[in-house]
This record gives sequence, structure tokens and C-alpha cells, in this order.
Amino acid sequence: MNDFSNIKYDLLYNKDYYTSWLYENHYSDKKLSFKVYNDAVICPLNKIKTVCALDSNLNYIENSVPYRDKNNVLKSLENFQKSEIKYSDSNAILLGRFVGVWGHFITEDLKYLWFLKSEFFKDFSEFTPYYYNFKPNSSHLEFFEILGIDTSSIKNISVPTRFNKVLVAEECFFGEYDKICEGNVRFIFTREYLDLIENIRTYANKHKTELDNDSFYFSYSKYKSGKSVGEPHIEKYFKKHNYKIIYTEKFSFKQQLNILVNCKNFASTIGSCSHNMIFLNDNSNVILIPRANYLTPYQVSIDKMHKLKIFYIDSSFSFLAANRNPGEGPFLYFVSRNLKKFFNDDSETSVNFSDYKKYLRYAMGINLGRRFGFNSGGGSSETHNYYSGEIASDYYGALLKSGYKLYRKISNFARRIVEKYFMNIFVK
Repeated sequence: MNDFSNIKYDLLYNKDYYTSWLYENHYSDKKLSFKVYNDAVICPLNKIKTVCALDSNLNYIENSVPYRDKNNVLKSLENFQKSEIKYSDSNAILLGRFVGVWGHFITEDLKYLWFLKSEFFKDFSEFTPYYYNFKPNSSHLEFFEILGIDTSSIKNISVPTRFNKVLVAEECFFGEYDKICEGNVRFIFTREYLDLIENIRTYANKHKTELDNDSFYFSYSKYKSGKSVGEPHIEKYFKKHNYKIIYTEKFSFKQQLNILVNCKNFASTIGSCSHNMIFLNDNSNVILIPRANYLTPYQVSIDKMHKLKIFYIDSSFSFLAANRNPGEGPFLYFVSRNLKKFFNDDSETSVNFSDYKKYLRYAMGINLGRRFGFNSGGGSSETHNYYSGEIASDYYGALLKSGYKLYRKISNFARRIVEKYFMNIFVK
């Protein structure tokens, strides 16, 4: 696992907030187990798009949903009708909910999957694994294929069903409320989770084909989400430094794996793309660009899984990210002085007026009907003000200079037009 000394954060504008996350433990060495419940129910809850398990008396079974969903599940179960239950004379394994978002799939959604790869499973091979809310694409299918899991053997459950027996395993990747960053979540991984990921890395290295580049930037810019602005400028800057730009949606999972195990220098803004770094080989260099003044808790956990040299670099100014859920954006990226400093580049910060205007339009759309305000990212107001002040001076200073340069260009252009066309009229 990664050493704290391999995580560098000198190029962040707000170091205190980040260190409170980075220096916490995210690994549990407990040996995972499971429980089997007689006459238990696997219960999809369509309104809140999740699934849980109930015992024979229809009481909620602990550990059958992620911690963050529990309160919503209990509230939803208040209106649950016994008459809704169907019956099956078979036995089941709860696999939980799968979602289409890749970053969640390769982290939280694998929480019960470890059981299918364990020695325990041999004694329960007649049990059918059930999942909920999942429309697998080719990458999901390749992921299961690499792990040796036959997707035809696992079933989607759409109605509450009582089984003879239901097996509920402990989670191999789980969340708990953070004690230092109050209100935030800390994700914990186990040996069983690492074993799943190591199986994927082993496969990728065994089937590795050489590439003509070892530096890659994984980008979101081709997604038409209306959530981010300016990433193409980040791409262009990395391309200048010999990084090849990767749009993950254009590659299969196996192709992405081959890129990752060939990669010695990896870069991405933080999110699903950056979570792919769990498949990098040890000792790779990683650049992570936060979306705004907050950290995705999944990412902080992923940072600790392997021996990677990680550099956090602020190169965004998402000061209008949604207050209550900053992960919804919008995000504003620019080529910051901190990013340039990493590459020993002493040129001026690069910003773009059209990006700024577009960002404001996105912010109005995303925040419409919500309380406007700066995103505090879970830190204190003092911490946030420090962040805003530091990065604002970089961004707005560059924006003013850019505006002055634009003004000079327009003025010079206008002067040339006057000299070329209008002055001739007066001369005549």
C-alpha cells in the first residue's frame, strides 16, 4: 500500500483541508465474513433506486445497503407492503445495487463481489447471486470476464422476493462518517477488495502489448454533461508535455487496462477517470486535479491502495459549484500557475474569457432553485475563504490581463481598419 510520503500536495492552494483527509487511515485488516438468513427477503426499492435484505420478520438486515443509504431505506420500508412479496424456493446471495457510473462501479459496487471469488463460495455454489438496477455495457462485461465471473449466472431482481435462504456478506469497500472532516465520508478498503483489483492488474500485465507512449491524460471533455468548462485547455497543456489524451468512452475496458499498465505518468481531473489509477502498476507517477474545493472520498481511499507517487495540483476555480452537493458542479478548469510550476514553466497563468462566461451560464442552470454560495467543500469557512482568496487572485489576475490583451488586440485591429479605409477618404 501507498506511503503517506508519496502523496505530494505542495501545489494545492489549501493544504490544511487536504492533509486532514490524506493522513487518515483508509485500510481495514479485518477478515470479512458473512451471514445466512432463513426465509429472508431481497427487497428492491425502486423509488430510491437501491436494494436491501429483510429477515423472516421483515426487519432490515444490517450491512445490506451502504451506510449512506440506510436512513432512506428505513424510511422507504415504512410504506412497504407484505403483499408485494413474491416467493422462490431457491437460495440467494445479495450482490447489492450496481450503477452505471464507472467510478462507483469499480469502488463501492464491488462491496459484496469478493464473496464470489472466495473459498467460502465453494460451499454455497447452489446459491444464485442477485443484483439490482444494472444495465451492463461492454466494459462491465469485460470486467466480470477478467474476474472469471459468468454474468449469465447472476440475476437481476426487480420485485421483493422471499427465498429459502439469503446470504449477506460483509462489505469489502465501505464508508463511515469521518471523525476529522466532520460531515464528510471516509471510505475503507480491505484485503479482499485489494485482491479483486490485483486480479485485474495481473490479467492486464499478462496480456500487455507495448505502446509508443508512457504518459497519458484521461479526460472527461467529450462528455456533454453541461457540468465542466475549460478542460480542453488542460488537455492542450499536457499534450505539450508529451501526454497522450485518452477519452475513455472510446476504449473498451481491456484497451484501457493496456494503456494503464503501459503508463508511467498518469494525469486526470478527479472522478471516475482518475479512479482508474487503481489499475496502474506500482511506482507510476500520478497528477490529480481536484474539481473544486473538495475531495472525492473514493479518490482519497484509492490513493492509498498501491505504491504510486501522487501529486495533487489545483488547476480549477469552481467557486459556484452547487452548495449542498459540490460534485454536481459546475467545474471551471484553467492552466494555473501551480500546474505550470510542476512542469518548471514560469509563464503566466492561462485563462479564457469565453470559458468564464460559459461557466456562469452553467452555474445558473445547475443552481437554479437552490441556495447560491461558494462551495465550502466540507471545510470551515476560514479554510474556504483561504482557498477562494488564493486561487481567485491567480484566476482573476490572469483574466484581467487576458482582458487587457484582448482590448489591445481589438484596439489595434480597429486602428488598422481606420488607417486602411477611413484615412484614405480624408486624404482624398
